[in-house]
Amino acid sequence: MTRKRTIATLAALGGLTAAVALLSGQPAAKADELTDLRANQQLLQQRLDQLAQSQNVGGGPVLAPGGGGPATVQMMGGSFPRSFLIPGTDTSIRVGGNIYMDVVYAIDGTNPGTVQNNNAGSTGLLNTIPLSNSGVARTRGDNTLYMTPRRTNVNFESRTPTAWGEARTFIEFDFSATANLGARPLAISDNLNLRLRYAYATLGGLLAGQANSNFTDPDANMETLDFGGLVGGPGHSRIPQVRYTMPLTPWGVLGAFSVSAEAPETDLWSPGTGA
Repeated sequence: MTRKRTIATLAALGGLTAAVALLSGQPAAKADELTDLRANQQLLQQRLDQLAQSQNVGGGPVLAPGGGGPATVQMMGGSFPRSFLIPGTDTSIRVGGNIYMDVVYAIDGTNPGTVQNNNAGSTGLLNTIPLSNSGVARTRGDNTLYMTPRRTNVNFESRTPTAWGEARTFIEFDFSATANLGARPLAISDNLNLRLRYAYATLGGLLAGQANSNFTDPDANMETLDFGGLVGGPGHSRIPQVRYTMPLTPWGVLGAFSVSAEAPETDLWSPGTGA
């Protein structure tokens, strides 16, 4: 009987010892978890500080600085679609453009000597089409094929937030300038000239540079295949100007009020002559 009590006492002491060991191990495990959490929090805070110092928002590919050192600067997404943020600044930049290949096949009524063009509208082939196909000398061409990449364009845009509103710049070029290519423009090489389409800057409601005229609305024009627009229409009107636009929303009215001073282009016509 005494022996059984001794065994029971030893078992109880062993169980108490194990319980004490487990209880003593729990604080140590919790301490390790807290240490890991603090370390992770410190690393996360360091990463946030690095991002705040570089003034970058978003994600993107990593660029390595000059000299072959480690990559430390990231190219981040900009403030508007398909743009990127210049590291260390608030300026977002976008580079865009299009490559066009225009093909015009004229069955009848073309001028065989016309330089390759990309439309038959008011600013294209219309002004050079002869009205007569009679006489000894053939003055009109039939089955004429025009192929040109003149409408290919490239543009650059930047936007920067300021205390006076968003500062924006935009410049665009294409190759639709009339080139003096001679009687055989494609005999050797199609040497097209670069043409300025847009070049303007805005700050808040103020605009200065070459942009669409304030007296035309390209968004309201009909969609046509001819690059120059409808015959009889004004076509694209891009002109140097200074413009100010003020939204009418604060007064509870839709739209905006806009006033501009544009470079003049004036014709004075008298009977029989034009000046």
